[in-house]
Amino acid sequence: MADFGFPISTYKYAGFGAFFFVDFILFRTLLGINDMVSIEDDASIKSRVKFNLPFKDLELFDKSATEYISQIDKDTKHILWLDYDKPISHERLMDIQDAAGLLSTGSIIIATFNVDFEKADDDRLENIPLERKASAWYGLFRDECGNLLDPSVSKGDFQSSDIHKQTQWVVENAILAGTNMRNNNVSYEPLFNFIYADGHEMLTIGGIICSKDDKIRLRQLDSGYFSFVRREFRKSPYRIDVPVFTQKERLYIDSNMPCEPGWLPTEFEIDPKKINHYSEIYRYCPRYAELLLI
Repeated sequence: MADFGFPISTYKYAGFGAFFFVDFILFRTLLGINDMVSIEDDASIKSRVKFNLPFKDLELFDKSATEYISQIDKDTKHILWLDYDKPISHERLMDIQDAAGLLSTGSIIIATFNVDFEKADDDRLENIPLERKASAWYGLFRDECGNLLDPSVSKGDFQSSDIHKQTQWVVENAILAGTNMRNNNVSYEPLFNFIYADGHEMLTIGGIICSKDDKIRLRQLDSGYFSFVRREFRKSPYRIDVPVFTQKERLYIDSNMPCEPGWLPTEFEIDPKKINHYSEIYRYCPRYAELLLI
């Protein structure tokens, strides 16, 4: 993106590192970002967080995301990832709205929420019989979203397949509410929208806060090259569903990538849909191996 006026390696990355810091490690090694801050206000893991710092120059911000956003440097381009592991709440939506209103143009804002219909980590959704889950989700959204929730929705719009859609809509409404408080030359441009399973089903939405010139530069990017790009509001998310292959199978399949449409292994049977989906994401899939330490 640097060739189009978005020099990502010079950006400041702010996120929730906890004590694994996986995103920080990837962003430094793959994107070359050196200016980093991890937001962590849980005092009970403070020493563990410090012990696991992957880089000595990684700054720790030991207050809430709300406080970080309130004092954000408006002259610094950010990648801000509000990586919540819970469903939407009023406080989290206001953080997103405030960030969209304060981040410098050219900054990227990302938000992640738990959208697991059956297993979402919220007291109001736990131990609720399945037949009453939709009503519980509707009540949560009605209580937390205020005017960001479409007033025409009802309990029937909160079935298992609807939670990520309703979450997507209120998050985008929060971002637009933030950018609408700025001058007319600032807008939010969607970039991606993923749904995936990480213990729970999660939704991640991201885009750029654009000036008029940023918007023009963004149009030059060949977004059609990436099947997962979502440049339109309300477009269905790209579902990340990594097929389960043995190490031997994956090595063979990778050796045939990129493949022609309809290609299938001849040595073993595999669902054609799995190969088709894997051909879109194989370049981005990490490789893991079991290691026995004795």
